[in-house]
Amino acid sequence: MDLGSILKEGVEVLKRNYTLAVPTVVATFITALLALVFLKSPEHTGALAAMGLVSMVLNYFSQGVTVAMAREALEKGRVSSGKALGTASAFFLTFLTASVAVTALVSLGFMLLIIPGFAAMLFLMFVFPAIVVRALRPVEAMKESYRVVRANLGDSIIVFAVLVGMVIVIALVNMALSTIPVVGDFISLVINGAFGGFSSVVVLRAYLILSARGQQAA
Repeated sequence: MDLGSILKEGVEVLKRNYTLAVPTVVATFITALLALVFLKSPEHTGALAAMGLVSMVLNYFSQGVTVAMAREALEKGRVSSGKALGTASAFFLTFLTASVAVTALVSLGFMLLIIPGFAAMLFLMFVFPAIVVRALRPVEAMKESYRVVRANLGDSIIVFAVLVGMVIVIALVNMALSTIPVVGDFISLVINGAFGGFSSVVVLRAYLILSARGQQAA
């Protein structure tokens, strides 16, 4: 698998379809609003934990919507707003259920030790592509993601590691930008949205390549 070509394609698709950034931007904005509410709670510690879980669910849900948009972008070159909303509505309950399930498993993994948490993220990285491409239900999609990752462990780890590395870099950049009032927050929002669109294209393309490889081998 040529990861360099996939990463380049992710950038090119995002350039042609800025709307791919919208779901992540919306999820980030909602998370910020919820943070204002949770942080005012007298149960400060519990509120932070609840906010973290809600934020993770929103993040995964926005990823599912973006993957659905990315599929149209890869197939047709452009994403129509109407088609994107229709796709999001059609998969709403499936995305929501999958988001909660994946969040629970990843959170449990991180509660046990750091490594199980990252392992859960790795083996569940193709859940939303499996839902969008094969119209699978959440549990079936999780099984499919596990199967594809396990059958292509080396390539999957490389894709996962590259994306995690980018997340770390973006997190550091956002920390620096947080020192700049208003403008820094706006730039961070744009960066997060752009990465959400880019990463969804990369994960979707990687899934299409790796799952097709498994079918050919069979």
